[in-house]
Amino acid sequence: MLCSSHVSRTPNILILDDEPGVRQLFESILTADGYEVTSVGTYQHALRLLKYQNFEIAILDLSVRDCDGFELIKQVRAAHPSLNILSMGSYVTGSVPAMAKAAGATAVIEKPVAPGALRQVIFSLLHP
Repeated sequence: MLCSSHVSRTPNILILDDEPGVRQLFESILTADGYEVTSVGTYQHALRLLKYQNFEIAILDLSVRDCDGFELIKQVRAAHPSLNILSMGSYVTGSVPAMAKAAGATAVIEKPVAPGALRQVIFSLLHP
């Protein structure tokens, strides 16, 4: 008799936000839901991690210090075509969501985000 074993890996999520409180909140919500979470405060650190680790989702703040969020999305998308990129920002209104999606974001959320809404968008990205 042949046995097949299916090993599923826990989804790995990267959070980039220069606000420690946001990082901690997102990390606690997503860790409690069983995800592997890595959070960083600078775009340079995020790019280094993306170069050497595999992530299913990268949550990228559009307004990180010293960084154009749309250019960051373009750069990450070019290097990681299949990565789910969730962009977020405090003022995600008007043309901002369309600009983020044109840059390569898979989805866009506005901060502050309710825990349930965060869980819902993460689930929808992982289970399209």
